[in-house]
Amino acid sequence: MLRQPYVRKTLLTIFSLTLVVFVLATQSSLWDRDEPRFARTACEMLQTGEWLLPSMNGRVFAHKPPLTFWTMAAGMAVFGVNPVAARLPAVLSLAATGWLVFLLGRRLFSPRVGFWSSAILMSSVITMYMGSAAMVDAPLLAFISLAMWAHLKGLFHPGRWYLYWPVLALALGLSELTKHPVGMATVVPATFFSTWMLRKDMQVPKCYWLGLVAAYATGYALHQAWFIPVRNMAPGFAEEILGRQIVGRIFSPMEGHGANSLLGYLALVPIYVPILLVGFAPWSVFLPAGISALIRRHVGDRTARVFLLSWALPIFILFSLTATKLPHYILPMFPPAALLTAATLEAWRTRHLDYRDRRWLNVGAWLLTSVAFGVGMLLCLAVFFMGPYPWRIGMVIPGVVILGLSLIVFRLIKSEKVHRAAQVLLVGMPLLMLLSARLILPAIEPLIKVSPVLAEIIRAHRLPHEPVAMSGYTEPSFIFYMNLPVDQPITVLKQDPKTLRAWSEAPGVGWLVVYESLWEKMMDRLGPIERAKTRLIVPVLNTNDRARRDQVRVVQRLPQQD
Repeated sequence: MLRQPYVRKTLLTIFSLTLVVFVLATQSSLWDRDEPRFARTACEMLQTGEWLLPSMNGRVFAHKPPLTFWTMAAGMAVFGVNPVAARLPAVLSLAATGWLVFLLGRRLFSPRVGFWSSAILMSSVITMYMGSAAMVDAPLLAFISLAMWAHLKGLFHPGRWYLYWPVLALALGLSELTKHPVGMATVVPATFFSTWMLRKDMQVPKCYWLGLVAAYATGYALHQAWFIPVRNMAPGFAEEILGRQIVGRIFSPMEGHGANSLLGYLALVPIYVPILLVGFAPWSVFLPAGISALIRRHVGDRTARVFLLSWALPIFILFSLTATKLPHYILPMFPPAALLTAATLEAWRTRHLDYRDRRWLNVGAWLLTSVAFGVGMLLCLAVFFMGPYPWRIGMVIPGVVILGLSLIVFRLIKSEKVHRAAQVLLVGMPLLMLLSARLILPAIEPLIKVSPVLAEIIRAHRLPHEPVAMSGYTEPSFIFYMNLPVDQPITVLKQDPKTLRAWSEAPGVGWLVVYESLWEKMMDRLGPIERAKTRLIVPVLNTNDRARRDQVRVVQRLPQQD
């Protein structure tokens, strides 16, 4: 197998990019709020041995199915409870997706396109971020890609569909156990429409339809094998995970990720167009030409074009119409976008692009340069607003690199050296991500991610039996970094002076993490507290709380004096 065209080159590239993503995973603490939620849920599974019913801070956690939590818990069992162990499943999942995309590109186009598809997918902005994050999206992408590979193999070998539908069924079931119903919502329309459109071209037998239906049913049954027992174990679990987390996200914006008015909703319908251009950067420079070539049938054959459209279009439409908007929601369409981009590069090399496609390539170059110029200038100017510390001048360096890289690529494309531009991007983008992680994150983390510092000061002075509470500042990352036993959940207090006063007068020693403004408000209204000792006060810019600027105070409640 290693002697087949581009296999060694692809494996080496996947290994190199996986190493880059792993290094990225080691460069920062967990980002609120999903990363610490998921990591803490895995940690509590490991503590309790309860693998069916997820919990977070001692309460049932009905946000996601458990498969990703199981893999995170496995990493923590081997490497300890830390961010890297929680992020390891995402790193490995991205590597697996890269290999599957190579196989898809090789089957649909050529080994060369397969290589570039894999490299493009693994070196775009959002995939490198999601591949280094303790989230469910990278594993989901791997299972979706596996399902689509099994479907493609079945299309090309319809007489042996029974060999591939079990793989499709397993991939669907695993995707449902990762982030239902996104796996089904992506794969079912893609497989159905592509089979229908290609039924004559591929001479698809009627029994293949039976195999698809069986795969859908089996994949759903795998999910229900977990869901039904859990629903009976925890009353209200089904209503939360189905009603609020799925139906609620579709019809109403959750946690401020969307618009509440009809006019705002309509204005946000096309929001994934710019998100795709930015999130798929730097390879979005080739997307306008790729879409043009796809429409004009200048890339691949009919089978390849139908397969890509059936995969990308339904999921793009679905999430464009969904009320809750988040950038990573359209991650499942990144593999077909990478395949299309690589096919466009190949069409350029073989001179299958006409003048209109080339014109759109210039449009993409202008778009990328404009966006990169804006981002680079913001980073260069941010140094004047990030405080007096001299090491924050390091933020300028990534900004300058972005500006220089975009200008080099722009000039290469204008000079019709398209493949040289692609090579520059393939080398430059991972290096830029590493440089940004080393220089930008140290500048912003002390201000926006204070939970590790808060947890460290409490753990240094706290005795095992002393309770911990939080008010105002209630970020999941604090719960994760405290890493308390499951039977000692952190109490969330109301944000009012009387509740804080009652906590301060309770018997025994205790610990409180609270916004400074809330504590000062309580002091102004109800007077000073003799038993409260401030251990730490740190400034914070809480990006999850409407970019709230405040200070966070760590308070120790002292024992009563006899």
